Amino acid sequence: MNETEDTRLINFEKLEQWGDLTTLEERRFYLRRLVRHESGHKIKAADFHPGGYNINVSNLFVVREEAIAIFLKYHFEVLNKIKELPDNIRFKSLEWKILQQHMTLMSREFKVHLQPKEEYVPMVISRIIELIMADDFLQQYIASFKCQIMIQDQPLNYSRAIIILYLPLLKKRQQARDMCRQVLAKLKNGLSEYESCANGHLPIYNYPVSDLISFIQIGTDTKFQLKKILGKKRFDILFPKEFFQALLMDEKLEYYF
Repeated sequence: MNETEDTRLINFEKLEQWGDLTTLEERRFYLRRLVRHESGHKIKAADFHPGGYNINVSNLFVVREEAIAIFLKYHFEVLNKIKELPDNIRFKSLEWKILQQHMTLMSREFKVHLQPKEEYVPMVISRIIELIMADDFLQQYIASFKCQIMIQDQPLNYSRAIIILYLPLLKKRQQARDMCRQVLAKLKNGLSEYESCANGHLPIYNYPVSDLISFIQIGTDTKFQLKKILGKKRFDILFPKEFFQALLMDEKLEYYF
């Protein structure tokens, strides 16, 4: 911990409320201290920054370091491979077969998103930590979580989630589905009293589980790239709108509920 952060954290207990913090830096330090305190120093801010991650507006907290390291390494490797594919590839073409191979791997990627109102972010984070620390299954299958830092007078991009829970990658597709289903069930039950904290916005490409919780198969950045190389019409076939384009066309919602 550097001297600046240490000085700020001395006053942690004296802070009256989240809304009193008027800078991104103050809120980042507040959430770091909150997570350490609530988890008994077992969950801490990550000491690495994945590509595209902006430390000024987000905190990334690690529950299982080896799991999130594997997830991030795999995610960006696959995303970079997709970026190499040409735009407007045709179904059944050589490029399409290459993409299908990548999709087999990508279908193991799941993230759970939460959309609390700004003033409830610390309360929801505290509850998530409480659930994780009390449940061996959640400790095993929530690799990390990220929280956007919001300031009321700054516009918020509601197409992205405020709190993101990263699930570890499992080799077998059915195992990945079962893991996601059980995590969703535990979170829905454990956060049922916090539904009134939801801000009413669904992140892009997400399927709603409740007012507060949604989930996505295959990351948002990857889907933006897929829409670019497939075109909107083909992308809409691959990710049906009736699933809020959260799931692949060969998936079924009953796998997760």
